[in-house]
This record gives sequence, C-alpha cells and structure tokens, in this order.
Amino acid sequence: MATKIRVSNLHTDVKTMMQTMVDENAVDSADVTSIVNTNIASKSTSDISEGTNLYYTNARADARVALIVDAAPGTLNTLNELAAALGDDANFSTTVTNSIATKLPLAGGTITGNVSFTDGNKAVFGTGSDLQVYHDGFNSYIDDAGQGVLAIRSNSVRLQKYTGEEMVQADADGAVILYHNNVAKFATSATGIDVTGTTTTDQYLYVNSPNGTQLQLRSEDAYTTLGVGNRNLNLTANRTIFFDDAFAEKMRINDNGNVGIGTATPGYMLEVAGTTRVTSMTGNATGGGAGLESRYSTSGNWGGLLSYNRGTASYQELRLEGSTIKIIESGETTPTFTVNDSKVGIGTTSPSSALNVVGANNSTLVEFDVGASAKFNFGANSTSLYTTSFYIDNTGLDIGHNSDTRSVSYTHLTLPTNREV
Repeated sequence: MATKIRVSNLHTDVKTMMQTMVDENAVDSADVTSIVNTNIASKSTSDISEGTNLYYTNARADARVALIVDAAPGTLNTLNELAAALGDDANFSTTVTNSIATKLPLAGGTITGNVSFTDGNKAVFGTGSDLQVYHDGFNSYIDDAGQGVLAIRSNSVRLQKYTGEEMVQADADGAVILYHNNVAKFATSATGIDVTGTTTTDQYLYVNSPNGTQLQLRSEDAYTTLGVGNRNLNLTANRTIFFDDAFAEKMRINDNGNVGIGTATPGYMLEVAGTTRVTSMTGNATGGGAGLESRYSTSGNWGGLLSYNRGTASYQELRLEGSTIKIIESGETTPTFTVNDSKVGIGTTSPSSALNVVGANNSTLVEFDVGASAKFNFGANSTSLYTTSFYIDNTGLDIGHNSDTRSVSYTHLTLPTNREV
C-alpha cells in the first residue's frame, strides 16, 4: 500500500514508508534504520531552504496563502470564488475594456441611443438637485426648486399638443400667440393686443392711458361699471343704466325706457329734477351766443324757461308758479306780465280784472299803432286825482277829464260832413 508523506509529519511518514519497504523486502532493515536515524531523525523543516525545494510546512504554506488573500472577504478568498465573480471569463480584461468603451465618460461625450428612465426615476441637474425632470406614471414634470429662473431660450418657442397642434407660440421681437383648439385667439402686437372672440374677465379690468387716465371695467354683485376716475356708467341686472359721480347718481335710464336726470325714479319718458339749459351751437359759457334754459326751483316751487343772450347779458324769463304765469325782463325782479286765475296783469303781479294794466304816471298804458302816426292810445297823468285821457290820432279825438264830475271835454273834434255827435 502506498504511504502518504506529509510535510507536517515528515519523520513519521518516512519511517512508515521505509518499514513498508523492509516488509516487502525492497530494502534491508539495517540500511533503513541508518538512513532514518542519520539523515531524517536529526533534521527539521527549518533545514529546508524556501524557494529552492518543493516542500513546505503547513504553517509556511498558510502564511504564503495569507499574503495572497490578504483581507479579502470570505466569499472571495479562493480562486474559484474569484473566477465565479469574474463570470468565469478567461478574457475578463478584454470584456471589461470593450464594455467601458460603450459608456459615456464623466467628462462628457455623445450618446447615440435613447436614455430611458422608468416611472419615478428622475433626470436631476444642479449641485443641490434643483432641476428635476421625471414621469410619475401618469403625469410628467419639470421641477425647478432653485432660487433663479427657469429660462427657455430660443428665437421661436412653441408649446404644442403631442399631435403637433399649436397651443402657444412666441417669436423673438414679435408676437406671442395663444391658441384654443389650434385656432389663434390672443396675440400681442407692437401697438397692443388682438383678441379673437368673446373676452370674459373676472370682476375687474383696468386700462391706463399715457396721460394717466384709467378706464375701469368692474363687475359687482348687482351691476357692471365702466368708469373713468370717479365718474361711472353702471348697468344693473334688471337692465337699468345709471350714471354717477363719486357714487352720487346723476342720470338713469330705467328698463321701461324712462329717463331721469336728478331723480332715481323717473315717471315719464324724460323727467328732470333741476335746471336745464339749451345753448346755441355758436354760444359758449364765456363768449356770445343765445340759448334756452329750463329752470326749476324746489325752494320757490316754480319752474320755467329762460331765453338769454350771453353777449349782451340779457334775458327774458317765462316762469310758472302753480296756476300763475309770469314774464320777467332782464335785470328785473317784478314780472312785467302776469296771468293769475284767468286774469291778465301787465305791470302788476295781482291783476284785479280780466285785464289789469298798471303803468307809470304820465305814460301811455295801451297803444295800438297801425303805422303812419295812426294810433289809438289810453294814457294817464295823475297830477290831479282824476286826470285821464283818451285820444285817437292823427290828428283825431282827444277826450279827458280832471274832476269828479267825469265831464267830457274835447280840444279838437272834426267830423265829416253830414255826421252828428
């Protein structure tokens, strides 16, 4: 039987082998004893030079293996485990080199294929991961959490539906166009904006002019207002239109068509509470020109018409006070003509008869002039209590008296032939 010779038990194993050889008469017993005792028994593994023999002790072999393994993990401390980790690829170096050649260098390069990210995985940019692009399985996102701006820069920017339909178009130094269902609805221009279709605003719209005036379009709960400054045009839900100045109503048009100026409850097609004025086309507030003014006084309970001439500062007024009609001349406070309860007064505000004419002393009260000095006059001279006169000219009848007997006298009377008196 063959005998194993172990480095760690060299002396014993050699003796066992030699004894086997003696037993088999392969060698002489005395020779074996001499060899073992002289050449082996006195020797140890320390007498063997490392590197020059093939025989090592277990300890020395383990030390050499430990130098190779170093501190490798337990699953990679044998050649078999290392081979398995390398895919049992005898050309592992070439394989790795070829694989690295297909990768994008950290310094940058060109990608010739698609870069795919599964749902929830992000393309992240920035030291602080400020910019992230990703898809969560339902929606797609571009998140910019940085403090700066997200700038999309081009000479022409388009936002389109995935089929190519236009949604937003922005051209350098040109228009920005908004689309609805691929139809342009809103576009900027060098002079402002162009809107196609109906414009709907939420409550307020302000338009500023170069001189600072602001046009306001406001929608309140009960009405819509178009105003400039404190002056507004208001349209109510019940189809009433009214104008106000600093929220004080000035004029309205009710839904029944009645127009009220100075009143919020017009009962007629046109109702004016206050004074009205009609000025000629050539007239103005400071120059000449004639006009017609409708006047109303709440304190005096009267109304009327005033015809005036600004150039001469003169006027004539027709005033209506209850059942009384008065005509007042320019600069006068007392009416020159009054109609009161079917009585006409000239020169008096309280006529006592159907026609009551009052004039100054020694004046003609009534005169009918048909021309060529043909007149019919009524006059008076109150130097005495009863002095009155009545005469017809040219040169005709003169009748008068100056006493309480009411006598008739004449100073000159000429009758045609065959006429009697």
